[in-house]
Amino acid sequence: MLLPRSCWLAFAASGVGSFVSGQTPPPPTTAPTPATPAAPGKAAAPFDVVIVEGHRAVGNAVVPLAAGGSLVTGYVEDEQKRAELVATTVADDGTVGPLLRFRGEVSAWGWDTVPAPDAGSWVAGFATRASGGDDMLLLRVDSKGRIVNERYFGGGADDRCWAMTTASGDGVVLVGETASFGGGERDAWIVRTDAAGQELWQRTVGGAGTERVFGVACTDDGGVLTVGLQKENATAAPRALVVVLDGNGAVRQQRAFGPAGTIAHGLAKGPDGTFLVAGYIRSARGDHDAWFACLRADGSEVWQRTVPDAAETRAMTCAVRVDGSGCAIGYTQQADHFDVFTLPFGKDGTPAAIEVRKNPGDDRGVDVGCATSGGLWCTGSFATERGSAWRVWRRL
Repeated sequence: MLLPRSCWLAFAASGVGSFVSGQTPPPPTTAPTPATPAAPGKAAAPFDVVIVEGHRAVGNAVVPLAAGGSLVTGYVEDEQKRAELVATTVADDGTVGPLLRFRGEVSAWGWDTVPAPDAGSWVAGFATRASGGDDMLLLRVDSKGRIVNERYFGGGADDRCWAMTTASGDGVVLVGETASFGGGERDAWIVRTDAAGQELWQRTVGGAGTERVFGVACTDDGGVLTVGLQKENATAAPRALVVVLDGNGAVRQQRAFGPAGTIAHGLAKGPDGTFLVAGYIRSARGDHDAWFACLRADGSEVWQRTVPDAAETRAMTCAVRVDGSGCAIGYTQQADHFDVFTLPFGKDGTPAAIEVRKNPGDDRGVDVGCATSGGLWCTGSFATERGSAWRVWRRL
C-alpha cells in the first residue's frame, strides 16, 4: 500500500498526455525495457527507461499512483541553458506516455508533481519570464494531458518552487524561495492555492540572511510543515530549517535544528504521525555525509542520525512504506565521478548498507517512491555522450 506523496518524500535512521507550444512532442528517447505487467497483488518486473536526453536532462520527481503507474516531471536544457519542463506518466510495465513539454515565455523547469482529483495532475517548478527573473510556476493538466491552467507567482526578482503537496481540502501548497519579497537576501516562501490554482495566501519566512525550503507535508489539523536551510549571513555555515504554519498561513514555529553544516532536503509524514527528514551534513573531511532526522508536528526534534561514508554522499529524498520500512536515494562520489546510491531502511529506521549503481560519468539519484504493488520507483540524471539522460527505473 502506498502512502500519499506527503507521507513518503523522506524517511529517516521521501496519464499525462502531450502538449508542446507550437510543435509535436517527440517520442521517448529510447523504447522501454520489456517488462511483464504485474498480476494482482504481485510486484511488477524491474525496468529502466530514458524519458528524455539532451545537453542536461534531469528527473526531479517520481510519484507512484494508487491505481498503478507513476507521474514524473523534470526538465531538459540545451547548450544555451534554455530549458523545457517535461512531464509524463510511466506505466507499471515501463511504457512511457506522451511527453508534455512546456517552455513558457523563455524557459521552464519541472520540479514536482501530484495527482489531481479528476485523474489529472498538478505540475510545479519555475519559469523565466520575458520581463526578466524567475517566477514560481503551477500547471494544471487534465486527464487527457491538456494544460488547462497556467499560473505564475512572484515579483521582479527570482522566485522558485522546489516542492509541492496536495493541500488539506482542495488545491496545493508550493514551497521554495523568494528574492522579490521578505527582508533577507532570500527568504523561504510558501504559497497556498485553491482548486483552481488561485492564491489563497502566501508567507515569507526569514531573517537578514538566507532561508530556502525544499520539502513540504501537511499536518493532521490542516497546517503545513516545511524544511530546508538557514544561513545567518553569506559566510555562515547552513543549518537545517523547519517552519510550521497553520491552515491560514500563520507561522507557528520557525527554528534551525541540527549541527552547523546541515541541510534538510526531503520531508514526509511517517506512518506513526511524525515527520521524517532526509538531507546531508558537512563532514570532518570537508565534504558531506547523508543525514536524517525525525520531527514532531510542532517542529520539535525526536532524533537525528548521520550515515557516515568515505566520500561525498548526499541523501536527496526517501520513500517509506506503510509498515515503516523504506529507502533513501541520492548520490555518492566514486573516484573522479558521482554515482547513484540507494539506502534501504528497516521498520525501526536502522539503515542497511549503501547500494551504489556504478556507471562511468556523473550520475545523480534525485527521487524515489514506493509502488502499490511493491518495489521502488526511482528517477535521476545519468551521463551520456550527448550530455545527460533523465532515467526512470523500477526495482524490486
